[in-house]
This record gives sequence, C-alpha cells and structure tokens, in this order.
Amino acid sequence: MSACNIIKTDEAIYLFSDAANYYGDGTLGAVSQKVSILAHLNCAISCRGPRGFAEDLAQAINGEFGTFDELVDSFALAVSNFYTVGRTQYEHCATGPEVEVFLAGWSETRERPESYVVTSHSLSGPAWTLQPLGPIAVAPYDADLDARCAALEPSDDVITMGAALMEEQRKVRGPHAGAGPSVAGVGGFCQVTVIRPHSIQTAIVRRWPDQVGEPLGVAA
Repeated sequence: MSACNIIKTDEAIYLFSDAANYYGDGTLGAVSQKVSILAHLNCAISCRGPRGFAEDLAQAINGEFGTFDELVDSFALAVSNFYTVGRTQYEHCATGPEVEVFLAGWSETRERPESYVVTSHSLSGPAWTLQPLGPIAVAPYDADLDARCAALEPSDDVITMGAALMEEQRKVRGPHAGAGPSVAGVGGFCQVTVIRPHSIQTAIVRRWPDQVGEPLGVAA
C-alpha cells in the first residue's frame, strides 16, 4: 500500500512518493526511495507493488526512448512485457503480485504536464492499458481519507498540501496495490519530484520516526 500522489498545475507536475518497504504483516523492512527519474526524458516513474519493480523497469527502458512522448506511446506494452519476464518472482511477493505503475512527465509535443497509470489488475480500469490521470491522483485512497483531507487547512503551496495529504495516508489501512493483507503501508519519508518543461528536482520534504522491525502505523 505504498503512496503515490500526483498533482498537476499549469507550470509543473508534482509526484509524491513514500519510502516504506514492508513485509506481509506490515512490519517495516527497509526505507528507500520509490521514484525513478529519467531526466533525459523529463519524467519520473513510481510503483505500488513488489519492491524494486519501478527501479528495474526504469533501468530496462532507460535508453530505449528519445522523448517522453515516445515513452508514453509504448509505456503500457513496456510495463506488461517487463512484468511477464519476472512474473514468477512477483507471485512470491508477501504483499501480493499486483503492480500499479505511475508515469509523470512533461510533453514537449502537447506542451503540458501529463500523468498515467498502468496496472496489472482491473480494479480501476482495464489491466495493462495506459490510463490517463486527472489533475490530482491519490493512491491509496478511501472515503475516510477523503473526509480527513477535506478538513485540512487549505494551502496554495503544492508541496505543503502534498506532505499533509501523505500524513493522512499514513492512517489508511488496506491491501497493497489491489491485493494482499490489509495493513498500514505508508512511511519512512515523503519525497516530492517536481517536473517542469526543462527541469526535474527532487527532495525529501518530511521524515517519520518509523523503525525497521516494527509495524508501520505505530508512529502515525
């Protein structure tokens, strides 16, 4: 149940990701970043699913495309093919084999920020198809989170708003990427990656006192 939230403005696209790698019972196993930046394509990839999937995917496609727009055209097929190759190992993942792969970047051709998701399941759309995302995309998400977010102090600062949203997501308990046990799964730190027409920047904007070997949510 990793967090991946994407907020688009006219000037930039913001991808927020957490850093908790946990076992099937929700125990924190490691803290590491979950965003892979493809600077030459002016985009970034993040994943909810088996540990390391997005990083390995990014490495596999690193030199295969010349522009973000070319990557968009082939992204669903690239994700599907890469998953097929490693399917056996993903089926042994303690938190379930399903993946949700998020792509955020800036289209030179269309002159706008864009974001998409490709999933191995059909809970929110057809599996293995490129699904465009709206101005704000939030995962994990449920009705209780919606109510808590509605009560948050309004802010015009996207990074402040994104960090506050992830703080609330730490209280969510649910399955990991559409499958697996219901646990708290957001923690470690909140990282933001900001993509503009000609630049990418990333930073850790909030850290949490989660401890390796303890269940996530204790410090929430």
